Formats: sequence, structure tokens, C-alpha cells
Amino acid sequence: MSEAELHDAIVIGAGFAGLVAARDLIEAGRKVLVLEARDRAGGRTYTSTFPGTDVVIDLGAEWFDPQRHHFMAAEVNRYGARFVEADKDGANRWYLDGRHGEGEEPDSLVDMAELETVLDRLKADVAPVVFAKGFDQVNTAELDIPFSEYLDNLDAPPAIADLLRAQSYTLTGALPEEFSALVYLREIAGFDNDPAYSFFASLARVDIGSGGLAQRVADEISDHIRLGEPVTVVTDSGDRVDVITAAGKTYSARRVVLAAPLNTLGDITFSPGLPAPLARLVRQGHTGRCIKVWSRLAGLKYVFAMGWPGIVECTVIGEVNERDGKRSIMASFGLAPDLAVDRVDLVQAGLDRLEMGATVEEVYGHDWIGDPFSKGTWLALRPGQAPDLAGVENNWGAIHLAGADFAGVWSGWVDGAIQSGRETAAAVDAALAATET
Repeated sequence: MSEAELHDAIVIGAGFAGLVAARDLIEAGRKVLVLEARDRAGGRTYTSTFPGTDVVIDLGAEWFDPQRHHFMAAEVNRYGARFVEADKDGANRWYLDGRHGEGEEPDSLVDMAELETVLDRLKADVAPVVFAKGFDQVNTAELDIPFSEYLDNLDAPPAIADLLRAQSYTLTGALPEEFSALVYLREIAGFDNDPAYSFFASLARVDIGSGGLAQRVADEISDHIRLGEPVTVVTDSGDRVDVITAAGKTYSARRVVLAAPLNTLGDITFSPGLPAPLARLVRQGHTGRCIKVWSRLAGLKYVFAMGWPGIVECTVIGEVNERDGKRSIMASFGLAPDLAVDRVDLVQAGLDRLEMGATVEEVYGHDWIGDPFSKGTWLALRPGQAPDLAGVENNWGAIHLAGADFAGVWSGWVDGAIQSGRETAAAVDAALAATET
């Protein structure tokens, strides 16, 4: 495909949303070009193996609920992959209110009757939230406050408050002071308004990795993808859209699918400018900044841990046998300054705080916050941003918006990215067809 060609559609971004949008348009007979800034497809999914092993790990998005994430399940089935359930064969570790415990549940640290009372209050607050309506909600303005403030209003016992800080982090990847309580409560609504179930809802990963699945989509349309092509300018002239890359190349199309992360859109100059609600969101950015670090451990006897503060959650996904004994491959999650993808000492300190009894031998990960093509992890709205996200148009002029950050249902999840990409492809195809009659 040359620069001089007029494409039916240019897709900006080869994450899941962009990939499935491009695939569906190609299957509809459209001439499509995908421009991806990175040297790989997959976006915020990224699959590798832990160095020196054959253990498949996801450096980005990883966990799913196959019973609810139907668009993801369809892609898994289409490409011959399968879901693998989390390994529960082992002990769990808990660290709440400065105390340690173990067991399937944190009942050694938390009064379960008190926890049930607090969860009932969450259920009552979630009740007005209609999950299928995204952030276009009514009667929820009082929930659009910092989660830390919401938690103070609950007046929960200290250990339960720490448990909620940790669990809300697993669904937002952000600091309680920075993300909106509405984001967390809406996630609970997606899991049938069941706070207890939402604690451990995402119990399956993909055997080939999420990024491995994305690569299978990319392989199917590889002739249409250009890697290492960051887009810097998008100009909608009415009869065509010109897209300029950092290398100075210009590509043109009748329609553009904008499938780049929200936090990166400020690096693109749009003419005309972005609609006001989206422009405000781009200026502010969302606050998702989860740090995920994989490590090889000696002497580990737990398969899962959760605590606050420090390392918030860690999960073992594989083991390798070495001459001097077994090693565990584990993912740890937290926030700066407690974790960094290249700091063995921070992971060791975090595991010691949890009293995991393990020695960290090596760490591995990807810096999504420092990555210029993500500038953060999955969507976590700040207080006050929900109305703007609800007001973002899916289409203005010849530009169509797609991606997990803008998904109408499972926003922030790969399932939302896929649904958004597929629905956007259908809208683009219909818009193209309307000009051909």
C-alpha cells in the first residue's frame, strides 16, 4: 500500500480495538491500513515468556471472566485458544491493618459479619448504577467523589477499609485519593451487584496470553499493518482525512478509526480539534497507573496474597524446576514508589512486608506509565470525569472513536475494547456504504 492510495479506512492503533475493527472492515471488503506506533501489535496487551523459562506471562492485561466477557470469549474460540483458570491449589496470604493472616478468606483479620454489613452498604450504593449504560448514569452524582472520601464515609473498621483499598485497586489500578468511587461501584455493578464476587471475579487467563491472542488477529491481517508509525497529525477535510506520521509520511482515507489510548491523544494534532468533552479528558488524562512486576522466586509457599499498603496483590501462575529446587513465577501489583519493573529490592521489600518467605532472584516487566504510547494502564476516571466520558461522541466528521477507554460497557477491559472495535467497524462500513449509493 503506497502513501498515494486513498483507503476506505485508516485505523490508528493496533491494540485489540484497532485490530478487530480493521479485521471486520477487511472482511467486509474494505481497503484498510493500520498504523501502529509500537514495533509490535497488541497495545496494552503484551505477552512474553519469563526470561530463561517457557512460562507464558502477560506484561499487560491478563485476567478475564469468561462468563461475562463474551466478546473476549468469542475471540478465544475463533483463534483456537482457551481460558485457563487461576491455580487455587495453595495457601493465600493477607496483610490488613498491619496484621498478617492466611486462609482462603481474610477471616483471621476481618470480622466477616462486619464485612457483610459494609458490603451491604456497597450494594445499596451500587443499586442505581445501570452497568450497560456505561458512565451515562442518573442519580449517581454523589458517588462521583474520590474513593478515599467514599471510604471515609463508610466508616469501616481499619482492616475492612484496607481490604477495600486493596480490592478497589485490583479493579482500577489507581490511588484511592485519585479515582472516582463511581468507577469502582460501576465495576461491582458489572459483576451482578455482588461486591464479594467482584473481589475474585476475573479467574481465567488465556493460555497463549492476551497479547498472544492479539497477535493472532494481527497475523490474519498482517499485510495491512504498518508498525513503528506514530501518528502526529489528523486532518479531516470533509471529503477525505489525511494522516501524517512522525516520519513525515502522509496517508489518506475516507474514514479514520481512532483506536489509541486516551492518555496519548494529546500527542496528535487534530484539525478540526477534538469535541469539547473529549478534549477535556485528553488534557486531564485518566489516573490508571498500575505497576505489574513479574519475578522468579525461591522458597515461596503461597499462591496468592493481598494487602495494603505496599504490594497490593500477587499471584503465582507457574513453576520451574532447577537443579537446586523449585522456582515460582509470580506477578506482583502495586503503585509507585512501592514497586518498579526493574527493582528487585522493592519487590523483595514488598514480599517481606507480606511475610511471604520468598527470595526474589529476578524481576521482569513493562513500564506502562513511562511508555509514550500508553502513558498509563487501563481506564480509571478521576472524580468529575464521568459526565465528559458519557458525553464523548463515537463519531464526529469522518473520525470514529474506538478502544477500551471509550467502551460503552466493559470500559477498561479487553472485552470492552473488542466490543468497541467491532461496533465501530460496523458503523464505519455503514457510513462508507451510505456514500456509495
